[in-house]
Amino acid sequence: MAAINIKTAIRVNPQCYAYTLPQVPSKNGWTKIGFTERDVNVRIAEQLHTAGLKPNICRHLPATYRTEPFENFTDKDFHLYLKKLGFERERSTEWFKIDPNIAKSNYNDFTENHGVVNDATDIDSAHLPFLICVFKASNHSNKRNKT
Repeated sequence: MAAINIKTAIRVNPQCYAYTLPQVPSKNGWTKIGFTERDVNVRIAEQLHTAGLKPNICRHLPATYRTEPFENFTDKDFHLYLKKLGFERERSTEWFKIDPNIAKSNYNDFTENHGVVNDATDIDSAHLPFLICVFKASNHSNKRNKT
């Protein structure tokens, strides 16, 4: 009789990945940020193969915090962090109006700070001009209300 081999656990390698679609004009400036516990290339191919699109895979990185506790996270956690930082998200999708290099920088910060946004140093420099305008407008309004 042949021995029965039952695998009770499968090792997974959770990863966040990012890609762009340079040949799709409506996706110019947008980056897809997803999550998989499987092979990243296989997962992306599943998303795009019927459309015949060739993605520019920017990166795939471990979906694990780099500070204690060293837990895994999902793309939803990172998506929420990007939202906190003010990045636009295409409704009901995983597409963000963000340069892949800026996304990577924010990803690195996220894996160290666990998604906590404490102060202006956590805000991407691309958003600073907007925040300065809001601050000045708020300050100006406060001065008018005091007189």
